Formats: sequence, C-alpha cells, structure tokens
Amino acid sequence: MGRGVDGGRRLRRASAFAGAGDGMVAVALPLLAVGLSRHPVAVAGVIAAQHLPWALLAAIGPQVIGLADQRTVLGSAATLRAATAAVLGLLALAGAERMSVVVAGALVLGLGEALGDGAEDMVSSGAGPGAGLYRSGMTGLAAVGLPLGGLLFALAAGLPFLLAMGLFAVAALAALTLPRRLVGARPEVGRPTGDIAAPAGATAALTGVAALAAAAGGAVLGLLVLFAVDDLGLGAPAFGLVSSGLAAAAALGALVAPTVGSVLGWRGGSALALASSGAAYAGAAALADPNRAYLAVVALAAGAGAGMVAAVLLRAGLHLAVGAASPTSALAAFHLRVWAAVPAGALAGGVVAAASSVRTALSIAGLVSVVAAVAVGGLRSALRRPALEKSG
Repeated sequence: MGRGVDGGRRLRRASAFAGAGDGMVAVALPLLAVGLSRHPVAVAGVIAAQHLPWALLAAIGPQVIGLADQRTVLGSAATLRAATAAVLGLLALAGAERMSVVVAGALVLGLGEALGDGAEDMVSSGAGPGAGLYRSGMTGLAAVGLPLGGLLFALAAGLPFLLAMGLFAVAALAALTLPRRLVGARPEVGRPTGDIAAPAGATAALTGVAALAAAAGGAVLGLLVLFAVDDLGLGAPAFGLVSSGLAAAAALGALVAPTVGSVLGWRGGSALALASSGAAYAGAAALADPNRAYLAVVALAAGAGAGMVAAVLLRAGLHLAVGAASPTSALAAFHLRVWAAVPAGALAGGVVAAASSVRTALSIAGLVSVVAAVAVGGLRSALRRPALEKSG
C-alpha cells in the first residue's frame, strides 16, 4: 500500500514538472517562430507539427503504450523533451535557430508530450490516451509554465527552453523511479449499458462534427501568436498571460460541461457551445485593437471555454450513441479524426491568413464553428433515440 501511495506521488510530481515545462515550450515555440517569420503558414506549421503526434498516438498509441513498461514510456518521453528543449534553447541563445529546426523541434516535443500524457493516463486511470490532456500537470501548466515562458522569452529567447529542459529532466528521473507494478489491468471505460447502439452512420456524423469544431479551434491556435503580436500589439510576457488565460478557460469549460449537458442535453449543450465559441472567435477578430486588447482576449477565452464544453459533450454523445455495443472502434475513430483535425485546421488557417489576413482567418474559423453547431442539429434524426436527446 505504501509503495502504491509513493508511486502515485512520484507520478504527480513528474506530471507537475513536465506540465510546467510543456507550458513554457507552448509559449516559447510560437514566439520563436514568429521571430523568424511573419508568414502565417510558416508560423501555423510549427503549431501543426507540435500537435500532429497526438493524431499518431490516437492511431497506434494504445497498442504501443499498452505493451510497454509505463515507467520507461514516461521517462523516455520526458528525456526526449529535455534533449530537444536543450537543442532549441542553445540555438536560440546563439542566434542560430532556423524555421526548419523549430518545426522539427516542435514535432519531437509534441511527440514526447503525447507519449507522456498517454502513458500517464493509463497509469493513473486506465482510461486510455487523451483523457488527461487538461488534467496532466494542469496546475504547473497554467499557473507557472505559460506566463513564465513568456517572461523568460522576453529576457532571452533560449531561457524558457533551457529551464524546460531542467524540468523535463527532473520529470524523467521521477518517472523512472516509479514502482514497477504501479500499473494494473486497464478497466473498461464506464458507459451506459442496455441501450441499442446507434447506426454507424450516426456515429460517423457525430465524429465529423467534432472534427470540424477541432479544425476551427486548431486554426485559432495556429494563428494565436500572430494575432496577439501583430493585431493586439502584445509582447512576449503578455502572450504568456493570454495563453495561460485560454488554458484556464478551457479547463473551466471541461468542468462545467457536465452541468451544461444535464440541463440542455449533450446535443443542445454542444450546439449552443459551438455557436458561442464561433461567435466569440469572430468577435475577437472584430474587436482587435491594441488600445483595448483586453476585449479581444476576453472573447478568445470565451471561445476556448465554449469550445471545450462542446468537445466534452460531443464525446459524451458518442458514448451514449454506441450504448452497450463495444465503443472501441467508434472512440478510436473519434480521437483520430479530432486530433488530426487540429494540425489540419492550423495549416488551413495559415493558408487563409496568408491569402487575406489573420483577422479574416479567425472570423472564418468562427463561422466554421457555427456551421458545426448547425450540423449538430442534423444529428437528431440520425441518432433516433429519445434517451440520447435527454442525456448529458
């Protein structure tokens, strides 16, 4: 019993250190990219590369991570991030960074984060990869890593990477000293029983709506640093604070989503959340003004929070739709398409911004989210079951 408690503490310690490091990297990477190029596709490409490994994890991660020793996966993921952050930090300090190197570094850092969070989810809850995206290291990520990353970047571009390297190294050490038998059998994810599964076409349509919403969010994420720096006139420390605020809003959205679902149902709640998110993103573009930047920032936070509410409720709707049938294939397709939509949306947003402007791209991303809200309404006839309309 004592070894299990100690192992849990070490896991939380590793998660907190890695979360703080991830937060610093999440701010420093786009700032480093925008310092090298103002081209929207190039900047969005860095964000896309950082999030692409999550799609790869959704495709093959459960099989790979499930067979590996979890301590090794957690320790290797943190070590991989530490080495990559060290390279980027030293290059930034020497003024020798290149966009191609930043993109490659973002890809490797994203891979380490995806592997680390996926393994941690299986260790801590047995729920599989992706479930703990905002749970893993959230305190360190939002309260320390993001704003500190912006502050350190203003002092020297390499500092946040080098400090993140140290945090990742400590996380690797903590993970590698976890008890070998910390992981037990993976429990089945709780889901309703006794329902008749919805048609396959209905679950595919629901997954498509979620992917469309994720693409809109990815477009906003990919252009966030350009919007903050060029349209709002914010510096690196302020960008760190903005990123922290958006992460906190998303975490709050995940917390209130069950309440929204219980009141409006998963379909009504997700439709309202998607429409609100789209309106907020479009509003942020319309309100962009360096003299009143806080208005656009509040709108962005509202969009991030509402988007997370929709993401949680759409996934809950999928669980209800598959009912007593095995949800493995439906959930695998859901995770794969949603995570693949994020980098695809980031790149698409960069292309639109290059052809027009960042504000226009944000407005279109908001419109796409509204279209997804309308599409949720079309799921009523496909799902057919009254229980799904009333359940959150």
